[in-house]
Amino acid sequence: MAGEIVVSAQTAEYTKKKLTPTQDNILKAILGSKTKTIEQMIPSDIAVEDFKQTLPAVCIQLGKAAVMEEVLIPALGRLMLLAQQREELWNDKYDKYDDFVAGVGAETGYKRTSLYEFRHLADRWSHVVEGAGFQRIGRVKLKRIGGVIDKGKEDTNKAKELLSFAETHTLEELDEMLDKKYHTGGAAAATGAYNKYPCNKKQAKEHAKWFSTPEVMAFATSLTGKKSIGTAEIIDAMIAECSTEWLKQGAQIIESVQEEVESTEAEEAVEA
Repeated sequence: MAGEIVVSAQTAEYTKKKLTPTQDNILKAILGSKTKTIEQMIPSDIAVEDFKQTLPAVCIQLGKAAVMEEVLIPALGRLMLLAQQREELWNDKYDKYDDFVAGVGAETGYKRTSLYEFRHLADRWSHVVEGAGFQRIGRVKLKRIGGVIDKGKEDTNKAKELLSFAETHTLEELDEMLDKKYHTGGAAAATGAYNKYPCNKKQAKEHAKWFSTPEVMAFATSLTGKKSIGTAEIIDAMIAECSTEWLKQGAQIIESVQEEVESTEAEEAVEA
């Protein structure tokens, strides 16, 4: 996604730098202000020395947040995975796992689809990649690697070689290597395309719930045979499952309507 920080070993190393007292005060002012805008705190006429202090301070702190996120997200995913496996962790309050996920989302503000995504990340990589490894590689690269590694094969030599490469190379270099070796189509294919359609808020909510329902995902997996299931794969499965019947019924309806129109036109011609 545009603007997303893709962490790397370089990012993790950079964030180890210590802030000077001046830089620490700058960050406190930026993060703690309730009345000033960013533009007021970083004015157009900022002094050269202040600029040289502020830039690394912001970059270091932003990098720390990004690196921390890369570890905490799979940690949250691991908790969601354990909850899926052990209902005693939540059945004192919820009847179903899906209700538990919805409850976590309602309490934290996290989207259910994100919680399922985090669980999937942990399911695939938390037993292979250590915490520091998540910091050095990051979710974006892991998603790319997951595209060429079958589920259950994350601890093979093939996967380990890709993980090692990802630790020391940029996302662009990883995309290029994957394309050359596995014909993935590179970054453009990984980015993909998006279909958008107009709907109201209720429909959007119901659609999001449907596509993240574990039973729907499981059935779509059985129909498509794919290991990784997302919205696009579920739609593929729905089309494959419904297309024959829908096309057949639709053709009959069109034919019936056409016959009715022709009959009406014939009657009107006779009356004329």
